Amino acid sequence: MTIARNISIHPVFIFLFIISIFTGMFVQFFIVSLIVCIHELGHVIAAKYYKWDIPTVSFHFFGGVMETTEWMNRPINECMIVTLAGPIQHAFIFLFLNIIALFPIVPASLLLEIHYFNLLLCVFNLLPIMPLDGGRMLFYIVLKKLPYYFAYQLIVLFSLLLLALLYMMYYYMYHFHLTVLLLTIFLFLENVRMFRERHFQFLRFLMQKKRVNERRKLIHCQHEDQIKTLIKKLYKEKQTQFHMSDELIVEEREIIDAFFDSRGYHMTIFQWLKNKG
Repeated sequence: MTIARNISIHPVFIFLFIISIFTGMFVQFFIVSLIVCIHELGHVIAAKYYKWDIPTVSFHFFGGVMETTEWMNRPINECMIVTLAGPIQHAFIFLFLNIIALFPIVPASLLLEIHYFNLLLCVFNLLPIMPLDGGRMLFYIVLKKLPYYFAYQLIVLFSLLLLALLYMMYYYMYHFHLTVLLLTIFLFLENVRMFRERHFQFLRFLMQKKRVNERRKLIHCQHEDQIKTLIKKLYKEKQTQFHMSDELIVEEREIIDAFFDSRGYHMTIFQWLKNKG
């Protein structure tokens, strides 16, 4: 099984590897790196099971990332399974360590250290902050209830707010810690980037949106509603029908076509239909 077309290692990851050797922290670095690899392998195995395309698996100073855009056009439940396949590896690691502890093979102090890092990485990864697995899970849950455009913005803004709140709580209780500060800055910048790219991500969602076996969602609209407003009401796993006051029904695909038409973007739905036919 080919894991990915490319395995990418960030220069900072290599730098930390070298630093760990000279500072006597190589064992801790190796433990964390191995746990991260097992975590990402869980994502990859689940993704490959569903035949996802995985261009790159990257390793950064903060952990690993399975880079793919398949989640945009896959069922939400499938995306949730692939996302949970990473954190569930920590449970398997926990069981494996407890089995190993039954035999005098590995020193108890080393097992305790592995337990500590395994729990720490698991808890950190499950924080409901994008782009961590906990944030993605929350995003998929919200996607079941809200249109894609609003769900994406809501989760990113929530991530920024929660990140700031958690850091202030940590600083108040434990004061300054360089690693925590760097992770906070990284996650903050990632969410700022995601927010800036929200329109681009929404366009990718529209272009990849599929209609196979989607449930229907009825939305009432008025003649004066603009195309650029209606387009933001589309759901990920629902085929939207817009019902106008005169009982005219407009399908989702017509709204998408009008949105990508340079003339239709600023038109009202009534103007678009009138010009079209």
